[in-house]
Amino acid sequence: MAEEKKSRISLASMIFMPTLALVFDLFSLIPLVNLIVAPIVWIIFTIWLFLEGVNPFSGRRAAVAIGSFIIGLIPVLSMLPEITVGIVSIIFMVKSEDTLGIKLPVPK
Repeated sequence: MAEEKKSRISLASMIFMPTLALVFDLFSLIPLVNLIVAPIVWIIFTIWLFLEGVNPFSGRRAAVAIGSFIIGLIPVLSMLPEITVGIVSIIFMVKSEDTLGIKLPVPK
């Protein structure tokens, strides 16, 4: 029998995380609110990812999370959907690691 691989991020989280990120991105369109929203959002998603069994601060996931956080603090760039793009990228990386059974290389 083939061994079934378990995904670290549940299907419900894969749907709900980007949806919630999109809502937060809409809030960050309000001037100066992005300075409050960005840190709170990334704290929430970091805790959520840890609860799902994913370390968001390892390898390329760290670069995505930190880059998205920094973009969220820059006034003009914060109008981009950086939170949604960051979360979808992290989910994609974790899902590909789980499906293919590989670990993405850590940049040096």
